[in-house]
Amino acid sequence: MEHIAVSRYIIKIIGLLGEFDQKVDYKIFIDEGYKIDLGPTMGSCAPDNTKIQFLRDYFYPNFRKIMFLDDTDSGTYRLQKTNLPTVEFVYKYDESLFTNYSVNILNSEIYVFERYLGIFSLSLAFDENQIIDLNDFSNLLSIVRNFNSITNEGLEWHSWISKNILCNRLLRGPSVKSDEYSGSKFKLYTVIDLKNNPVDRSHILFDLSTTSPLGSASGKTLMSPDPIYVNSLLNNKISIFQNWEALPLYDSFTCIGMNQLLKNWQYDSWNETYFRIYVYRVFFKYNLYLYNSAISLNIESPIKLRDKFEKFLNKYNLSHISFNFLANEIYRKSGNALELDSELHSFREIINNLSKTIQEEKQAKTNILLQAVTILTTISSLGPLIDFINQFKHYLNLPNYIFNTALLIFCILLSTGIIYFLFPNKLKLLWKKRKLR
Repeated sequence: MEHIAVSRYIIKIIGLLGEFDQKVDYKIFIDEGYKIDLGPTMGSCAPDNTKIQFLRDYFYPNFRKIMFLDDTDSGTYRLQKTNLPTVEFVYKYDESLFTNYSVNILNSEIYVFERYLGIFSLSLAFDENQIIDLNDFSNLLSIVRNFNSITNEGLEWHSWISKNILCNRLLRGPSVKSDEYSGSKFKLYTVIDLKNNPVDRSHILFDLSTTSPLGSASGKTLMSPDPIYVNSLLNNKISIFQNWEALPLYDSFTCIGMNQLLKNWQYDSWNETYFRIYVYRVFFKYNLYLYNSAISLNIESPIKLRDKFEKFLNKYNLSHISFNFLANEIYRKSGNALELDSELHSFREIINNLSKTIQEEKQAKTNILLQAVTILTTISSLGPLIDFINQFKHYLNLPNYIFNTALLIFCILLSTGIIYFLFPNKLKLLWKKRKLR
């Protein structure tokens, strides 16, 4: 493909950090140089009232507090760290042809949401001495999105991040709960300013979004997809202004154009404002994974899980976030790409049907016991029952202590059976928790 020069860019990867213990993990990260972000500040760390007023004018209160302002009182934390190490990768075209890429980690951000899965992101940049074009971007995106890409230290990319960025917090492995929901790659967020406006910009957008070889969407490679598939993905494209277009997909958000990063306020919009919209949607997606997994593994009762889920939705399931159309458009189409509405609808149906079934079964069992109690209450006296027990004891000709012990064990087993009959799921959960200890 022809050489296409890049003038400015933003590259970020987003990963799942898992649950964050605010008593233990918070101190570890602060001790390692992370600082808490309480909102826009000026050079003296005093609040930047101009930027704060912009956020008030731009975003609804619930969203702006969670993602931009101080929300630590409700357990939401944003931690940041700069002055991070450089990492090197080798990109192999074949066994004899390869390129070394030296990548600077500009900053690390951690988003902590109380009682829910947390998110981290890394901002990446090519080394200043490297001459870059769109082919380099395509190569680098295919490297940094994969957990298992190998660094020059011989470490897999996810392990390198754990060791050098996340205070040895593991991202993968059988003991890492969050690995159940993270898939096999990081989410990509990329914004690129081209020096010239190519004719087939939408096709380039598709190739970068899917990390396909450049030229794939236009039918110029052996891996070129069917045009129908290309068009189906491009239907979710965000195309508001003539100088840029963006495409949210399941694993990426990509924007290419000209001069959308030219001025500082434009760069800040894409680097922080719009990026945090995407982070919020990814956070919501990962937690849907969590709830779906919990219901399929029968970790706790569907009724209790449903109540927790409704609390989660009440706070985080926002229909709109902004007074501005563009922010809402990014929010909506990012949600479409992540298939949030369909997964949310499916989960609600499953959990509501399960809780309804459990309630019906519980009611049926209660009715049976009530009938049994009714029958017992019709007995005018316990005398006949006591006489029967005494006669049975006399028939067995057992000593009192043996017979009374056996009778006690029988009553305990009968009571346990009744409790299990009424509350089987709760007893199973208690048994599972006992085995996990």
